[in-house]
Amino acid sequence: MSAAQLCVEEQIARPILVGDDQEIREIARANEISLEGIEIVDPQSDARTEGYIEVYYQFRYRKGVTPIESLRHMSQGNPYARANAFF
Repeated sequence: MSAAQLCVEEQIARPILVGDDQEIREIARANEISLEGIEIVDPQSDARTEGYIEVYYQFRYRKGVTPIESLRHMSQGNPYARANAFF
């Protein structure tokens, strides 16, 4: 989080923190880190999550992965990192 804050201050990147929104905010508050200019994406509630699950399915269906398995696989860990690994 400190690195994300530094990126905003130095205007070198637009950071995105991926995780539980409330937990990220609590950690930032406890460490006196400003989240101004930092996007928080919570995979549990973000509208893009379904799209990433579909991308995963499209890449894996020929290997026998079903839509239900795609949901399960993408729910384990970080779905954004998994989906972005394809590009």
